[in-house]
Amino acid sequence: MRHRFSRLAAVLTLLAMGLSPTARVVAADTLPVVSIRASDRTASEPGTNPGAFTVTRTGDTRTSLTVGYTVSGTATTGVDYTALSGSVVIPAGARTATILVTPLDDLTIERPETVVVALATSLPYTIGTPSAAIIRVQDNDGRERRETEDERPGWGRGDDNHEHFGPPGLGCRATDSCKDDDDDRVLSAVGSRHQDKDDAPSAHGRGREQSRGRR
Repeated sequence: MRHRFSRLAAVLTLLAMGLSPTARVVAADTLPVVSIRASDRTASEPGTNPGAFTVTRTGDTRTSLTVGYTVSGTATTGVDYTALSGSVVIPAGARTATILVTPLDDLTIERPETVVVALATSLPYTIGTPSAAIIRVQDNDGRERRETEDERPGWGRGDDNHEHFGPPGLGCRATDSCKDDDDDRVLSAVGSRHQDKDDAPSAHGRGREQSRGRR
């Protein structure tokens, strides 16, 4: 009996507000459902290759829809990538909107890091699946050799007092042919100057360069 009175009271309240008793159910059923996916899963420095999340909605598209989201992951906002606003607007007439993740270039050598965007609950919509997505931010400094003026190769004399071509401070013995494994520059051959790794003779004047270690 108490349940009946509660239900009757709810109906009378809706009628007093000028709404039908089914208004609440209909409103819930017509809310758009939003979801998110990583449409471009990889972003890389120096920022010319951004990653992208795509937010999609269902239902009526006659008006714009603002969708909120939270950001997490191992990448640092404002340091590893441009800070995200926390919301995206799906324009009127459209079903999707894009969230770009633009990496910020730095000189730090890092492993790939992640940016995770999860949809935030809001009244104008309900959250569907998937409700979160992930993008990887790739570093470019590990693949580049950045040389200062002091590190750039040039002709000089090593410990053996023979000329060599390479970074300052590298010495070679008189019987060795030496090589910088980082960039394949041949550094010395006794009594002569050789820069091409394929044509450099050995210390005894025969064949191609054989030694691959540093001295």
